[in-house]
Amino acid sequence: LSGSQLSSDNCRFASNEATTGNGGGVLLLFASTMTDTSSTFTSNMALSGDGGGVGVIDPNSQITATSSTFTSNKADKGAGIFGGGGTTVIALTADTNNATTSGGGVWTNGTMSLTAQCNFTNNVAGVGGGMTVTSGADVSSTGSSWKNNIADTLGGGVYLAGDNKLTVTGDMFTTNQAMSGGGVYGSFGSSVTALSSTMFTSNMAAVW
Repeated sequence: LSGSQLSSDNCRFASNEATTGNGGGVLLLFASTMTDTSSTFTSNMALSGDGGGVGVIDPNSQITATSSTFTSNKADKGAGIFGGGGTTVIALTADTNNATTSGGGVWTNGTMSLTAQCNFTNNVAGVGGGMTVTSGADVSSTGSSWKNNIADTLGGGVYLAGDNKLTVTGDMFTTNQAMSGGGVYGSFGSSVTALSSTMFTSNMAAVW
């Protein structure tokens, strides 16, 4: 989509491929917006790019996803969602997505809000198995579950690249794995605030 608006409700985006670029399922460019409710994004691939399920490539585009499900999508970064613009997710499920480099479930470099018990499970990436938050981003999460996500190196649940902010309220980080930072890894300049019964349980880091 280029300079467009897309509204989807209870749709299925499955087995789509971007063979030479970004956005296997959906690509948002040039101030495009997408509002999705209860759709499923399954087995979409950006073979040499970012955003297996949805790629929000420019900073003026945005996606709002409510009760959306992203499963088994693949990309270099942001296998489920690549959030290069504004991203709001409500009751999102991201499961078994695989990013070669970063952000198995979600990759974001902007402002992002996760509410109403989002679930990140069984996602895999080089860094940020569940999610990667890049420099300058501001992410808040309320009541989300991060479970069984795996990073090859840093941040099994969440990887913070530095000079960014993560605030979690009542989230649960359980049995995530990485070389460093099984639950959350924060690079220099990152800020992590854990509020109101946030729990870290049985996460594993091979180094520290």
